[in-house]
Amino acid sequence: MKVFTTEKRKKLQELYEAYRDYVYWTGFYIVHDEYDAEDIVQSTFLKISRVLDTIDPAQEEKTKIFLNAVTRNTAIDYYRKKQKRNEELNEADKIYEATDKKLVEDIVVDNDTYKRLHQKIDGLPKKYADMLVLYYFFDLQIKEIAILLSLSEANAYTRMCRAKSLLLEAMGDTEE
Repeated sequence: MKVFTTEKRKKLQELYEAYRDYVYWTGFYIVHDEYDAEDIVQSTFLKISRVLDTIDPAQEEKTKIFLNAVTRNTAIDYYRKKQKRNEELNEADKIYEATDKKLVEDIVVDNDTYKRLHQKIDGLPKKYADMLVLYYFFDLQIKEIAILLSLSEANAYTRMCRAKSLLLEAMGDTEE
């Protein structure tokens, strides 16, 4: 961890106070969201704190050009990551809605079916079996499962849908 001297802190604070609005509006122009723009300001100044020695506040125009470049790149990366997350969540929602939750829940009607279901779940690949066990036997929500398995929520929804499909296929193999 890099320790800042009092002089470096003062320099960073002066840069922040002088250019925070400039950085905010540069970021806002790209992301069109005030809260995201505030995050971009923080990220930008965090990045420039690592190269503080290369910045000369006395050269105002050069400093602005430098800040503009760092802010634009930070904002574009932020925007792309946010778009990707939104796309993943939208796709996961569509897949989850398309899967009829009741199909799997209706299979468990008696003890014999329960045992067979448990055997079929054990026969699935571990990553899918874990999803089903946590969801149906431990009554965890998708969000909770995602946290436990270190997955994104979108990935957890997608994996759950695939697990249900595999389970339904496996259950269909024994029923005639």
